[in-house]
Amino acid sequence: MFNRKSNKIALLVLFLVFAATCILYAEQNKKNPTNDSEVIFIKKIVIKGNKITTTEIIRERITIDEQQSYTLEDIIDEINRSRNNI
Repeated sequence: MFNRKSNKIALLVLFLVFAATCILYAEQNKKNPTNDSEVIFIKKIVIKGNKITTTEIIRERITIDEQQSYTLEDIIDEINRSRNNI
């Protein structure tokens, strides 16, 4: 009924559909992660409306140690403390 070439094509199509499904699943998990203990790295924090809190001053006023984990609340509290000390 099917020759060798059509079997290879059918197998290739099945593989591509499987790969596309895996990619879509991975992309969906990036948007809606289900693991609450997953570590999320903050690449950038932008503060608008107060020139005193530029990134240079924030870096000088906040001590962040290597290999330590900080919650966003901890970072915001430290920013507020340093702002009060200026």
